[in-house]
Amino acid sequence: WLDKSGKARHATQTVDANRPTISSTDVFNKQQYLTFGDPKYLDIPTAAFMAGSNYCVIAAVSRQSARGAWLGGTGISNQVTSGWVGISGTTYDFSQGTVSTQGIVSAYSGNNTPTIVCMTHSSTLGKVLYINGTAVATSTDLTNLSAFDLPTIGKSVTSSSFFTGAIGELVFLNNVPTQIVRQCLEGYMAWKHTGVGSALPSTHP
Repeated sequence: WLDKSGKARHATQTVDANRPTISSTDVFNKQQYLTFGDPKYLDIPTAAFMAGSNYCVIAAVSRQSARGAWLGGTGISNQVTSGWVGISGTTYDFSQGTVSTQGIVSAYSGNNTPTIVCMTHSSTLGKVLYINGTAVATSTDLTNLSAFDLPTIGKSVTSSSFFTGAIGELVFLNNVPTQIVRQCLEGYMAWKHTGVGSALPSTHP
């Protein structure tokens, strides 16, 4: 999966059987997307630029099962070198170290409509999880990642939590965007990957 930032941090998978499938259907408004499921995932060579700083991750995600981590890094649940985001039943979980910021979403019903998910971390303001443009959970934890090594897309670092679903786009920022910039990114993804902006609140610009 090519990195379009110019930094050549391409997500790769060298094992044929573990490679996600490239698809293009109405699920993502006929845009190309990657389909994941055990044992399919991608490795990112590094996300060190997220360590020791503020960061933001925005994605267009379509889940096809009730569980699974779609972004993971080392140390998953017990140290500040970890981070992951995934789905557990009706909960979106944005975790860093032992801090978990959870937002309740609708129970899985077989609806594959993409969701626009945004996670932000600020060393002065804490963490916020946005679902379709609306803040659904916050944390006052100010701890930066001390590292984010061997990140994976499609599973947690431990192979026990694969994501079953699809990802249309994934954006990493080493800062927390202003509200208007965040909303512009959410709007861009909503229109590109759903064809309409209806997934976002009516007050969303």
